[in-house]
Amino acid sequence: MKVGLLIGQNIFQTGIAVYARMVRPALAALGDEVDELPLTRREARIFGRAVGGYALYWGTRLAQRRPAGYDVLHALDPVTAIRGADVVTVHDLVVEEHPVWYQRDLGARMEWRVTRALARRVPWTIADSEATRQAVIARWGRDPEKVVTVHLAHDELVYRPTSGGSALLAPDRPNVVFVGDDNPRKNLMLAVQGLARYQADTGVTPRFVRIGSGIGSGYREEAKRLGVDLVEAGKLPNEEIVRIYSAAQAFLWPSLAEGFGLPPLEAAACGCPVVAHDIPVSREVLGDAARYHANDPGDMARALRDVIEAPPSPDSQRRHAARYRWAKTARETREVYERAMRR
Repeated sequence: MKVGLLIGQNIFQTGIAVYARMVRPALAALGDEVDELPLTRREARIFGRAVGGYALYWGTRLAQRRPAGYDVLHALDPVTAIRGADVVTVHDLVVEEHPVWYQRDLGARMEWRVTRALARRVPWTIADSEATRQAVIARWGRDPEKVVTVHLAHDELVYRPTSGGSALLAPDRPNVVFVGDDNPRKNLMLAVQGLARYQADTGVTPRFVRIGSGIGSGYREEAKRLGVDLVEAGKLPNEEIVRIYSAAQAFLWPSLAEGFGLPPLEAAACGCPVVAHDIPVSREVLGDAARYHANDPGDMARALRDVIEAPPSPDSQRRHAARYRWAKTARETREVYERAMRR
């Protein structure tokens, strides 16, 4: 089987970038020929100023036809879907379910309309969680038989327990870590309020390490006001993140909406206890490997106290994460390809 993977270039979010990087070698390991077919945003210049990047990118997608010679053409995200694709992976529909977070201007709204129209025309859809699958069926009116759940996975060669700690962690207090951007859906305001309640309840001030991009959305000021020990680490190499996961007392995941949620699974793979907001996709992916809380600071504080004072077995965390392997993702993805070819 010859497979063409339609990928983006500098347009993916972190989790989707991991998917694009990991799924190709996993598919190739099954014996198929797998090529990456990148789509790029082209720029035109008028009087030396770049204009029309989005419009030309849309035009590229709308005009592009199916490349010859491929048995299956797979768009790894709706933003890379073109006419003639056989399969598209939908990671979430948060942009559609909560437009206030992502469709704040005309350009973003137009971008999503083009993306949605092209992705809906693709015959087969892979959703990376059952929660996303149900959203695609309900919102896009897709045939349930042609929307298939294929879970993502963690990189088991990277995310494994290690020693050494990190200079970013407090040596004498609990450390709580979060990995992700600071979009409002990540619910970081709740995180700092929950940590403040934990401090008030226990008299202990944990260190909260946030790893990821962003310039803050009000939670920094709230952390300062409440006396929360917040460390903004920015982007870090995987090796440093693994050291932090391995030494931290809890990974905090207060997100309001996700398509899958790789960071808590990666933390669990390093043996780190996970405290997660109780939403369907987190229950689906994390199962018994997390302690859940409501969208409430007091309930979050209680959940943090539970895992810090009586942490789960690191082995149980790792066993749960081991269920999610890229080899399994590739096998299930290839089954979708075979179904697409038969029809």
